[in-house]
Amino acid sequence: MERIIKRAQKALLALTIVTIAVACTREDDINEIFLGHKWKLSFINEGNERRWPTNGATYEISFAANNFNATTPSGGKITGQWHADGISRTFRSTNVRVTNVAAKDTLAQRMIDIITNAQEYDGTTTYLKIIKGNDNYIQFK
Repeated sequence: MERIIKRAQKALLALTIVTIAVACTREDDINEIFLGHKWKLSFINEGNERRWPTNGATYEISFAANNFNATTPSGGKITGQWHADGISRTFRSTNVRVTNVAAKDTLAQRMIDIITNAQEYDGTTTYLKIIKGNDNYIQFK
């Protein structure tokens, strides 16, 4: 009986280790999360403060294989290249270019800062966060 219990314990331990290993190496499907969506800005979080678009203003971003394109309500554009890692959930952008974004458009200015300095992302097919760090992020739906 003691041998059976020891075998069962070893089997349970092996199963637990395999389960943990699989759960820890789960990789996000980057294409599923980023591509094929036109994400609309929900809010920008900066520490304890959240800023929302007002008066029905729409800020959008979409991702293609190697680049992104964001637009502001006044026709401004933020473009560049991006890379995300589905295991570590890191996110970075490069060659960010800004066209016709008004200095007084504080939401667009915050988007530019966060996208340019982003370190990670969080998301699914229903929401996307681009995260700069220190509780500074953009959330899209």
